[in-house]
Amino acid sequence: MFKKSVAKDLKKLPKAVAEGILRVIHDTLPTSPQAGEPLKGSYRGLWRLRVGRYRVVYEIHASEIVILILRISHRKDVYRGLL
Repeated sequence: MFKKSVAKDLKKLPKAVAEGILRVIHDTLPTSPQAGEPLKGSYRGLWRLRVGRYRVVYEIHASEIVILILRISHRKDVYRGLL
């Protein structure tokens, strides 16, 4: 499940990069949602998945078995304006 703003994030990326990130998301997160690393501090409760120089920030809703992708961006920009 993707937040609506993720579509904008993906459009900003080169097509090959966006496709690669989506492939990693679809191959990894459905079977291993905790494959990423838990975030700390004010981002507690969120997870990040590293895909090269890019990061996927997501939430795990275990009670509903839902993974909500919040943002996909270059590592230097991914946390700006997230909360």
